[in-house]
Amino acid sequence: MASSSASCASNYDVFLSKSSTLSFRGEDTRHSIVSHLYEALTSRGIATFKDDKRLELGDHISEELQRAIEGSDFAVVVLSENYPTSRWCLMELQSIMELQVEGRLGVFPVFYSVEPSAVRYQLGSFDLEGYQRDPKLADVVPKWRQALKLIADLSGVASGQCIDEATMVRKIVEDISRRKTLKHKIDFRNIVGVDTHMQGLKSLLDMDSNNDEVRMIGIWGMGGIGKTTIAKCLYDQLSSQFTTSYFTQDIKGIHKDLDLLHLQNKLLYNTLGDDIRPWSVEAGCEVIASRLGNHKVLLVLDGVDKLAQIHALAKEPNHHNHPR
Repeated sequence: MASSSASCASNYDVFLSKSSTLSFRGEDTRHSIVSHLYEALTSRGIATFKDDKRLELGDHISEELQRAIEGSDFAVVVLSENYPTSRWCLMELQSIMELQVEGRLGVFPVFYSVEPSAVRYQLGSFDLEGYQRDPKLADVVPKWRQALKLIADLSGVASGQCIDEATMVRKIVEDISRRKTLKHKIDFRNIVGVDTHMQGLKSLLDMDSNNDEVRMIGIWGMGGIGKTTIAKCLYDQLSSQFTTSYFTQDIKGIHKDLDLLHLQNKLLYNTLGDDIRPWSVEAGCEVIASRLGNHKVLLVLDGVDKLAQIHALAKEPNHHNHPR
């Protein structure tokens, strides 16, 4: 279980999930994707923790490993077919996902030769029934099941959707680099009235509600009064609580189909890491609804001056009803 105390400053940008590098469980990843990921991340100046020590230390992950997880901004978890065959892997995942739910850790799943649905519904090697029969593990298995479901619902990368491993590594590193840039908090303390604005907007968003409906909020007013600044402040405070998020730059004047298609592609690439390029605005709407409809997404559109801009990206308030 995650410790209640965390360091004020992060020691690492990325925690590269140790469970996928274990020689006794992770021979399918240790000498390929994980080593390539580590080299690619560090070469981009991204401080990455990768522990090659063994995890078989008892019924809990080591304090050293726990501190490394808590001291990271992001965790990259490589889920291979052998991943769930080790209970230490699942202990680590439980700790990672507890921090993710608390908004203290960004998590990026890599589905390596496994389908996200197999992880989500615990099929095949991800069936934890064998652990459930162990009386010593009866209390923790439900937590492992929940952790697997949670990570399967996050936006990440699946090897089956990439041309080759090099392409997959590049997409992961680019996404982590982008998220790292977005994570740097902006100091809004000197903006007059910002706390009042935040309270009002958060009340409208009703983040604590169990309602799955899409919330659309508009900030309206004459030019120069700080609408963009207020939106940036809200995004800065809330983005970590969402599965994925995207803040558009000023889109004023964008209304032609070609420009809207470019806008749709930017949204899909920045939230999913996929260069999908829909062939029409209508097709793009369907792709956005199907790919993002069951994710918790924060989308901020800056400079909206045409209804077509909203319709191209978030037309229907019931996107969550679309199938996965």
